[in-house]
Amino acid sequence: MLAIVATNRKERFASFQQGAEQDGTLTLSYASTGLSALELVRSKKPEMLIVDAELPDFKPLELVSEMLKVWAFTQAAVVDSMDEHEFHEESEGLGVLMQLDDPPSHENGVKLLQALSAVV
Repeated sequence: MLAIVATNRKERFASFQQGAEQDGTLTLSYASTGLSALELVRSKKPEMLIVDAELPDFKPLELVSEMLKVWAFTQAAVVDSMDEHEFHEESEGLGVLMQLDDPPSHENGVKLLQALSAVV
């Protein structure tokens, strides 16, 4: 399975990546902008798009919304420090699989892999 990570702060995802790739079923590929992430979604049709809280060209939930127009079969996870209830309200209707800590942790990676495996 392939996950595209939209971030220009790749170093913040090192621990998360170890958790997400621990069993070898998921591979993370990075895009430094939302636009380049959308191009990868269009061309590679990944199982997951992981969106960092800060991107130079998109707000996280706006990128998820645009991704749905490109390839609606890709699951999404968003890095956000918002309260869980507030995040749920903001992301409702976008089908976000998971909210990730900011910065995303090793445990977030493990949980995301489990959640993704359950829906794919």
